[in-house]
Amino acid sequence: SSCQPSSSRGGCGAAQDAGVSLDSDIRDAILRPEAALSRVANHLIREFMIRLAELEPKLYREIRRRFGWIAERGILNASDFTTARLKKNLEELRRVLRADYGAAGRELQTNLRTLLQAEAEFSTSVLVRYGSGKILGLDPELVTEILTRRPFQGGVLRSWIRRLSIDTAWRVEKAILDGLNLGQGVDAIVRTLRGTRAGRYLDGILETSRRDAATIVRSAVAHVANTARDEIWSANADLLDDVRWLGTLDSRTCRVCAIRDGLLYTVTTHEPIGHSIDWEAGPGRMHPNDRCTSVPELKGEKLTGQRAAKGGPVKASMTYLQWLKTQPAGVQDQVLGVTRARLLRAGKLGLADMWDDHGRRLTLDELKELEVFDTPLVGSLAWAKEQYENGTVPEGWFVHGRARSQSLGTG
Repeated sequence: SSCQPSSSRGGCGAAQDAGVSLDSDIRDAILRPEAALSRVANHLIREFMIRLAELEPKLYREIRRRFGWIAERGILNASDFTTARLKKNLEELRRVLRADYGAAGRELQTNLRTLLQAEAEFSTSVLVRYGSGKILGLDPELVTEILTRRPFQGGVLRSWIRRLSIDTAWRVEKAILDGLNLGQGVDAIVRTLRGTRAGRYLDGILETSRRDAATIVRSAVAHVANTARDEIWSANADLLDDVRWLGTLDSRTCRVCAIRDGLLYTVTTHEPIGHSIDWEAGPGRMHPNDRCTSVPELKGEKLTGQRAAKGGPVKASMTYLQWLKTQPAGVQDQVLGVTRARLLRAGKLGLADMWDDHGRRLTLDELKELEVFDTPLVGSLAWAKEQYENGTVPEGWFVHGRARSQSLGTG
C-alpha cells in the first residue's frame, strides 16, 4: 500500500449513542476547511504573483539592454549583423524567462507539498475522530508522486509552468517585434508589456500571463487537496460505504459539476452508484477553478442535517438540480441559458433531461429531437415571430428592416 498507519480510535459508537449524525458531522468537518482551502489558494496565488512581479523589472532591464540599440538603429533595411543579433537576443530572452519561471514553479511546488501533507493529515484526522480501527495516511513517496507525476487539466505542474513561460515568451517576443516594426523605442515596448498607471497596470500584455498563472495555481491547489482526500478515502475503504460528489450551491457552479452534485461513487474505483455519470477527473479537477470536493460516507450512516447554499442553508440531501428549481428565473437563466431555463419553467423539460446518461449536456438540436419545441415558448423569438405573422407586435419587441420576413429584435 502507498499509505501508512496513522492512528486508531473507537469513536463511532460513542457518537451514535449521543444521537449524532456522523455523515453530517464529517461533511461539516470537511466543508468548514473548504473555505480555508480557498483562502490558501488565494494566498498561494498572491505569493506566485509577487514572485512573478519580482521578475518583471529584470525582464524590462533585459529588453532595454538587448534591444535598445536595435530600436535606435531601426530594423527596416537592417544589416545582417543586426538581424542576427536580434534573433540571438530573442533566444536569450526566452532562456531567461524559462529559467526564472522554472525557479518560481519550484517554489510553488514546495508550498503545494506542504498543503498536500496538511490536507492528508486533516482528512486522516476526520476518520480518526469518527471511525474505528486502524486509519491509514499517506506515505512520502505517494506525496511526491501526486506532486510530480499526477496530471491535472492535461499536464503535471512542471509542464504547466513551462507552458506559462513559453506563452509569456511568445507574448514578449511579439510585443518587441511589433514595436520595432512600428519604430517604437524600448520604453514604449515595455509600456505595452507592463501596462499603464492609468489602467492600474491591468492593460498590459503580461496581464494575460498573470491571469493564466492564477488559474494554474488555483487548479493545482484543488488537484493536490482533492487527490489527497481520494487517497485517504481509498486507503480506508473498509470504513466507508461510498463517496459523495459535493458541489457549491450558487450560480457560479458550472453545468459539468451541477449534474454530478450529490451523486454517489464507489470508494476505490469511483464507479457510479445508482446512475451512469462518470467520475472522470474527479471533483476539484474537472476544469480550471473547479470548487467541487468529495465527502466520505461511513458504513451504516445516513445523510442528514443541512448544507450551505446561496440564500441560506438547505437540507443536506438537496442536490444542485433540486436547489436550482427553487431559484428565481434570473439565476436559472444564468446557469442553464435562457432557452433551457424557459423550457424548465414551462414544464416541457426536467433538469435531468438536459443531460445524457453520461453527464454530457444535450445541445438545443438534440433537445429538439425530444420534441420539447413542439410550440414556441412565450417570450421566445419564434413566439414573437408567430405573433407578428398574426398581425400583432408583442410588447417589448420592435420590427426592423423592410421585409416582413426579417427578424424581430428586443427593445
